[in-house]
Amino acid sequence: MITSQRLKRSLLAVFAVLALVTVAPSAKAAVTLEGLAGWEGDGFGQGYGFVGAGAVKSVGARFALVTRLSASYLYYSFESSGIATSVTSPGVTAMTGVRTTLAWGSVAVLGGYETRWEDRRSDAGGEETSVTGGGVLQADADLGLGRRWRGFLSANYAGAARYLFSRIAVRWQATNLEWTYPVSFFVGGEGIGQGNDESAAAQSGPFLEWMIMPQRLSIAFHGGYKDSWSPGGPHRRGAYGGLSMYHRF
Repeated sequence: MITSQRLKRSLLAVFAVLALVTVAPSAKAAVTLEGLAGWEGDGFGQGYGFVGAGAVKSVGARFALVTRLSASYLYYSFESSGIATSVTSPGVTAMTGVRTTLAWGSVAVLGGYETRWEDRRSDAGGEETSVTGGGVLQADADLGLGRRWRGFLSANYAGAARYLFSRIAVRWQATNLEWTYPVSFFVGGEGIGQGNDESAAAQSGPFLEWMIMPQRLSIAFHGGYKDSWSPGGPHRRGAYGGLSMYHRF
């Protein structure tokens, strides 16, 4: 069990990251605000949802300082020695880092801290609650592959849940190549690997995305096939679905 003093230190660490980012950049730097949200789930009682806000401050022609604060909800289940255990884990995460823009795309590296409130329940009747904290490291790449094509790479490690999420995706622009209309439509495919030492999954499938320029809003629907398993446990195979949104203010 985490003591209340440790909990206070964890929360202070989260907000200390935001304070450092607020005072670090020049007051003259251009600032862009952004909102992010998403959810993914399957039929096995596993999923992840989040909502967050961020600020991007330009530092020179090619670099920007990125800050993000988010709230999330992770839930999954696994089987060990014939006993099924379900885990729910809401959390708060703060990250800051640098994004650089190059001729072929952009790369961002962020680091920070998160605090999670975890609840575990097993078929044997046991229940355990705890508060955990840990570092977070995230890297993203946006690659220009041609007039219609873009590639995306991302990886996130959350230390509080010891959870790694990685994704590779390719997107094709189907409409509005000249950007003369308010809405553009995209079709893509993705491959995802995620998990920790208790539960892991590999999945792939298509996604559809709409970019609404007047509102500076992007909405995407994801779905496909997922293989989920735990060490020493059976594989569970089936469909997954998800929704992601990005809004630039």
